[in-house]
Amino acid sequence: MTQENTSRAHKVVETFREELSDSVQSEIGESGFKKLTLMINGAIQEDRKETATLVEEVVKTLRKDIDIPELGM
Repeated sequence: MTQENTSRAHKVVETFREELSDSVQSEIGESGFKKLTLMINGAIQEDRKETATLVEEVVKTLRKDIDIPELGM
């Protein structure tokens, strides 16, 4: 988990938490909010991995299509 992703997940959970009443927050509890933060962080990580894979595939395709002229020396 990168610090950036963890921070982003935490902000999402805190924003969600602010929308809830105190009684609902108490029912969910700290462990519930921590689990939610981990789940969101995991989703962010998975999306980043998928994006990286797609970018790598595009790079391979672009490199494959580049004509490299042969130097006749």
